[in-house]
Amino acid sequence: MANKKRQSNLPNAKVGAFSYDLVHHKALAIAVGVAGLVLQNNELTLAGILLFGHSSMDRIIGAGLKYTTGFANTHLSEAAAQTKPNTELAVA
Repeated sequence: MANKKRQSNLPNAKVGAFSYDLVHHKALAIAVGVAGLVLQNNELTLAGILLFGHSSMDRIIGAGLKYTTGFANTHLSEAAAQTKPNTELAVA
């Protein structure tokens, strides 16, 4: 059962990546929060704060915006791979 692939309701990886990135984009969170403040709607303001916090936590744990090549391929994983230092140890 551990190898069972999760089924998605989305038609393909491109739609999934776009949907994930849209909801986890900090600009959307800010826009929702500001709209809540302007409209004096506490629920909308809270939704913006929660979206922003959720997106920030995702970045902290390394879950970045998704590429269409797979759910594990993110802009943060690519950046980490490029800046990874050489960890070879020299034995004297």
